Amino acid sequence: MLKSIQYSIERIIQKLESINKDDTKISTNKILTGFHELDKKLNGFNKKQLIIIAGHPGIGKTSFILSCISNLLKRSEINTALYSPSQSIDQITKRLLSIRSGVPYGRLLAGKLDKFEVQIIKQAAKQLEVNHLMVDDSIVEKTDEFIGAIENSTFSPDIIFIDSLQYAIPKNGDTKSYNFLICKLSNLAVQLNLPIVAIADLDGVSADSDFTQQWISLSYFRNKRTFEEQAAKLISIYRPEYYKIDRDENNKQTHGKADLHILKNEDGFESAVELKYEGKTGAYSV
Repeated sequence: MLKSIQYSIERIIQKLESINKDDTKISTNKILTGFHELDKKLNGFNKKQLIIIAGHPGIGKTSFILSCISNLLKRSEINTALYSPSQSIDQITKRLLSIRSGVPYGRLLAGKLDKFEVQIIKQAAKQLEVNHLMVDDSIVEKTDEFIGAIENSTFSPDIIFIDSLQYAIPKNGDTKSYNFLICKLSNLAVQLNLPIVAIADLDGVSADSDFTQQWISLSYFRNKRTFEEQAAKLISIYRPEYYKIDRDENNKQTHGKADLHILKNEDGFESAVELKYEGKTGAYSV
């Protein structure tokens, strides 16, 4: 069917006019992370898109999406769903409280808090006591069960986070199962008309490996074609401290440094963004 370009022009102008009205939700089609420089280059998490956050186990991927969720909860109009077969809802809640309060997660986990810290936690809890975040921590045995839980949910989210892809397939699942899940999630993002942000663990390198490259390049994913083909945005996380690198090539200290490399981006720039990472709380900041 032929359509007048006038309608397209009106939509585009309307979106452009809305960009500066809200620093978290800038239009009906995109949601921002709350990290200004990242949002500027990423151009938001857009509807109908699968976004993959990749990195090696323990590098801070869950901390990143929880920091994003913490930012989103500051805007009450954004409904967020987190599917977390890897961690319980209590673990997720404690990590969010740590991020919002600044109280170290280890102390919160052990319950060894002084009166002042308890008051800070209570204040952070009040900020989180909203019905705009729903968590499903069900452990699934079949990929279809996981997809079905998302499709049949009575909650209507604006954005879905998944932590992580590895826990949404059977324990004995192979590459075929993994690729099937990624394709299903990509289709589901279109079907539900929202962004789906999923964590993916990268294999082959651990924190003890002799690994000095500053990021995982897109060539890594060429052997994992489903990643590159199905993801609208592909981001890898690199923290020098994870690899026991305390100084960079310019002899500057790397403590608290985190680099997010945008390897694929259908809506903006492919580049790197530096954030700060606080290991005790798992909080990312600008």
